Amino acid sequence: MNNSNAKAPAQWADAAKWAAICAAVVVVVATIGGIYVLTHWKIVGADTKVIIGSLVTEVKSSKKLVVLTAHINTDVKVTSTINLPMGIPLPGGATQILLIARDNRIQYFVDLDHFSAQDFEILDDKVIVTIPQPQLDEGMIVVQSDPNQIEIMTTAGVFRNDSEEWRNFTKAQIRQRLLIQGRADWLQTLARENAILQMKNLLTPLVKQGAELTIRFKEK
Repeated sequence: MNNSNAKAPAQWADAAKWAAICAAVVVVVATIGGIYVLTHWKIVGADTKVIIGSLVTEVKSSKKLVVLTAHINTDVKVTSTINLPMGIPLPGGATQILLIARDNRIQYFVDLDHFSAQDFEILDDKVIVTIPQPQLDEGMIVVQSDPNQIEIMTTAGVFRNDSEEWRNFTKAQIRQRLLIQGRADWLQTLARENAILQMKNLLTPLVKQGAELTIRFKEK
């Protein structure tokens, strides 16, 4: 009877020892896992939501990310005619005005105003960021105004018609011409390449060294 009572405390002690060992193992494993998660990103001590929030804040600091500025030459040809009654063109009454404007400026930008956490995807050592397609900034088209950079050539028939009104009309067509010329495939390709490079330069310092950062574009 006395021997049985004496063994019970020893058994409890063994059980308590093993429980402590198991608890210690759990703590060690959890600590190692926590250290990995917290050091997985450069923003130490932040969980994934906070990390993404920081990335979004950094990106949205530039709501309008200019990715390409280009200086291009363009030209416009306009033909004016003098008509007889009933709308019949007067023979020799056609005048052609060719206007060449050099060093006009256009730019492309990425609209980041609606950029959000949904545009990020984090998979182990991979970060995938989806951004809008670069677009031509129609509000920032700069038409050349320096007379030294503008050349006007007129070819007139018997009856010349190159009034100031027609010259101004020709100049007004330059902007429309730049809208078309500015959307050339090679300019769009260059704008996308620059957008990827600028986004990587912006985000790379915030992610773990060696992490794979991929920039992709939303469908048009």
